[in-house]
Amino acid sequence: MLLTCDTNNDGTIDHCEMHTCILEVENAWRAENCPAYGGIYCDCPVAPPECPGAWNCADVVYITEELWMYYDTNEDG
Repeated sequence: MLLTCDTNNDGTIDHCEMHTCILEVENAWRAENCPAYGGIYCDCPVAPPECPGAWNCADVVYITEELWMYYDTNEDG
């Protein structure tokens, strides 16, 4: 299995690209050795650069949870 960790093709591999590449290797191993358990997904532990006025990952999670609670009128999740 040939992996290209430079997913944005800029000639360098940053921390999140390496993280994603390692996940791909792990998921390939899982697919071969324990397919019933499926793959895993983990967010890159490095926060993206802040852009003034833009949301970050924590904001997206918070807003998603707030909207979910608002629209879940029968409270069944």
